[in-house]
This record gives sequence, C-alpha cells and structure tokens, in this order.
Amino acid sequence: MPGTPAVIVGNSIGSLSCLAAAAKASQDQLAGVVLLNSAGAMNNKGVVSDWRIIMAMPLLLLIDLLLKTRPVAEPLFKNLAQPQTIKKVLQSVYVDKAAVDDELINIILKPAFTQNALEVFVSVITGPPGPKPWDLVPKISCPIYIAWGDTDPFTPVDGPVGQYFLQLAGSRPETCFTLLERVGHCPQDDQPGALHKQLVPWLKQLPAWS
Repeated sequence: MPGTPAVIVGNSIGSLSCLAAAAKASQDQLAGVVLLNSAGAMNNKGVVSDWRIIMAMPLLLLIDLLLKTRPVAEPLFKNLAQPQTIKKVLQSVYVDKAAVDDELINIILKPAFTQNALEVFVSVITGPPGPKPWDLVPKISCPIYIAWGDTDPFTPVDGPVGQYFLQLAGSRPETCFTLLERVGHCPQDDQPGALHKQLVPWLKQLPAWS
C-alpha cells in the first residue's frame, strides 16, 4: 500500500546493500530488513579476521595484481563468463542441484555481456571493500531478520560475519537469527520453502504490516 513502510530483502552482497540503504533511511521508511547469508564486504579483503582469508591473502593480492593488467584480466573474465563455469560455481553453493537450471545460469550471465562489464568486475574484486555490517547495523533502528544456510561455503556461519549476526540476535532488540539446515548460500532459491516457513511469520508480526 502507498505510504506503508517497506521491508527490504537482500542476499549476499545484496544484504550489504540493504544494510547501507537502511543506515541512511528515515525511521518511517522501513518496517524491517531481511538479510540472507550476508556478505561481510564488497570483496574478500574486507574480512581479514577469518583464518581462511588470512591463508588466502597472498593469492588474493596476486589476483588483484593480475586483474589490473588488462591482457590478463580480459581472457580470465571471458573464461569465467561461460555457462559451464557459472553452473559449476552455483552447484558448489546450492544444496538443491536441480535449482541450478538454464534460466538461473542465463540470469547470472546476462550482466557479463553488457558494456563495461569487465571494468565493473575488476573494480569490485580489486577495489576498496567498503563498509562492513558492523559499521552499518548501529545506524539502523528497524527490526532485522537474518537467515543463514548452514552449508554455505562462501560466507560460512562459523566465520566472523556469520558469528557477528548470530551474536547480534542476542544483543540487539528486534533482531532474529534463523539457521536453515541443508541450505546453501542462496536460501531464497535453493530451499525457498524452508526460508518462507520461518520468514513469513516474522513479516506478519511486524507492527507496520500486521
């Protein structure tokens, strides 16, 4: 309805975008924020307290250096922007392999064929990591719902970002954390039924939506 405060929902880096938007929104604009397996930054260099990132840091810095060299970055990007490559990556983060269909692969691939796609890719991977969730959450006043797939290899629940949100639910009012069993990095597409079973009741109890 017009004038009704919104609930914004994001997955991975989309969750980070939701936090950034909510941090700047006025109190009457938002009824809530929903975060699904939130990223900790725009790229892996933003969460340096994770032992996995510490071990991989020399490789990440080398990749940064190579990507800033266009003759290297261009063929690498073209190799990544292939249906078979995208399918392999998606199947590594989805529990329901059947959900990784041609439609999903084409949706993921489409931006790679737009103008300046290579430049955007290099900028995201090599650029500043941007604000972290713990920088943004203190600026947010509305309720927050967090859902996390327990098999996520990209942002594992036992990593610093997952643990931050898990502990946040015990220290911040109007904050809920749900761990979804046998769900990967994209709960809304991997196991939507499991997510909706937990999320819909939370949405219905929001004062602005009840």
